[in-house]
Amino acid sequence: MTTGQLLLFGAGVASLSSVLTAALVIILVRLWIRPKFRAHIDEAGDSVAAKVRAAVSEGGEQLLPQFESSVRSGFSQSADELLPRFRDEVKGGFSDAADEILPKLKSEVGEGVESGAERVLPRLRQEVTEGVKDGLIGVIDPEVVARAGENVAKAGSSVIEKGLNLFFGRDEEDS
Repeated sequence: MTTGQLLLFGAGVASLSSVLTAALVIILVRLWIRPKFRAHIDEAGDSVAAKVRAAVSEGGEQLLPQFESSVRSGFSQSADELLPRFRDEVKGGFSDAADEILPKLKSEVGEGVESGAERVLPRLRQEVTEGVKDGLIGVIDPEVVARAGENVAKAGSSVIEKGLNLFFGRDEEDS
């Protein structure tokens, strides 16, 4: 064999060795290393997910009473603003309806309680219903509703801010 042939034979053996080594590495990675790596990744992901769920659940349990209290307070403030006006409007609507219906009711009572009541009661109901509706429409002022919504939103955002500070471990002075 000549030197050139020997050199060519050596290069062929080296190339074949490299190809076989690369094939063996690819087979090892696909069949053994990749499944183990994926199992470790899945296990780590499950562990992190469980820790996050536990932290969120704990934070939610701590914040729920504050949130309920804030919402209750907001609705209570809104009700305190609306109820006096609502009572006045309902009382006025009822008085107006009664003033309109009572004379007719008194005259019909003289003719007979049963026959008069059967004719007047539907109309009385309608007038009272209209009075109550008018009272409700007069009470529901967009400005009052907007203020009530702002109160509820402020209370809710305060609770959420406290919860986020608690969740991220910040003191209220830091924020």
